[in-house]
Amino acid sequence: LKDMRDLMPKITSPRDINSRKLDYDWLQAEVFMAEGSPEKAIEVLENTVTEPAPNLQTDTYGPYNLPYRQDFLARAYYQAGKLDKAITEYERLIEFIPGQKDWHLTHPIYHFLLAKLYEEKGHASKAVNQHEQYLGLMQDCDPGIAEVEEAKKRLARLRGF
Repeated sequence: LKDMRDLMPKITSPRDINSRKLDYDWLQAEVFMAEGSPEKAIEVLENTVTEPAPNLQTDTYGPYNLPYRQDFLARAYYQAGKLDKAITEYERLIEFIPGQKDWHLTHPIYHFLLAKLYEEKGHASKAVNQHEQYLGLMQDCDPGIAEVEEAKKRLARLRGF
């Protein structure tokens, strides 16, 4: 973080300044979370610049869609015990709003994590729905993925099998 902070004044392009500020904020938030200070991470993430949607001709479209880049705030809310806010954030991540200039892909793991949050809050039918969506998206995946196996067990338990 110190090295990044020291290099920031040397960046001159406005787009690069915003991108590096975002990288710095994300790393700082991850450090705070690893240190057990999710409230500090939330403060950083709620006040950070937003990542611009890339155009399809750039090499940034792939990294833009990495799941850990999209759900920082949801994870921080969860770690801070703010389940309702974490749920709201994951619901935002899986919602497609036509015309909105947010081009992130919906990673299947968001359905799984949202299902677990619904379970914690006692919303069994919503949890079942999200587990079903997750497993539907993952039906052709390689066998042995831990989250898939866990989702199957959770879904069976929620259905009473």
